[in-house]
Amino acid sequence: MEEKREDNKTYITWEAQEYDHMPKGRWWFVVLGVLVAAIAVAAILLENYFFAAFIVIAGILISWFGVSGPQKIRFVITAQGIELGGRFHSFGEIRSFWIFYDPPLFKELSLESKKMFMPRIRVPLGEVDPARVREILIRFLAEKKHEEPIVPLISRALKF
Repeated sequence: MEEKREDNKTYITWEAQEYDHMPKGRWWFVVLGVLVAAIAVAAILLENYFFAAFIVIAGILISWFGVSGPQKIRFVITAQGIELGGRFHSFGEIRSFWIFYDPPLFKELSLESKKMFMPRIRVPLGEVDPARVREILIRFLAEKKHEEPIVPLISRALKF
C-alpha cells in the first residue's frame, strides 16, 4: 500500500485479487456436470437443440471459470477519480460509495455509477484499511448504503 500527499494528487494505492477464488472440489464439478446433462437431455427431449448446445457450452465455460484463478489488480484513488486495474472512473461518473466490511467473508468497496449499463462497481479492498479508504472518498463522494446485490450472494453460496 502506498500513500502520497495532495501535491501528487494520488491518495492511496493498493493491490488485490480481482475476486475471492473459492477452490472447488470434485463434488462441485460432478454436481455441475449432472445439472448440465439433465438440462441438456430435457432440452433434447423437447427438441430444443439450440438450447441444449447452449447449456453444454455454458457448462464448459462455468467449469473453466471455476478452475481459473483471479488476477492481481492495482487500484488507485486520485483527486480526479478511481483507477481500477488501468480503467479510470472520474468522480463525476460516480454517485456514491459504500464499504461492505464483514471479515473474513468480505471487505470491498461498492461504487454506484451514473452509467446505465454498469450501475455498481465492486472493488476488493485486499489488505488496505477500509477506514482510510472511507476517509479519502468522503471528500469527493456521497456515502450511501448500498444493498448487497443478489448475484454476489448466490455466487458465494455456490462457492463460485
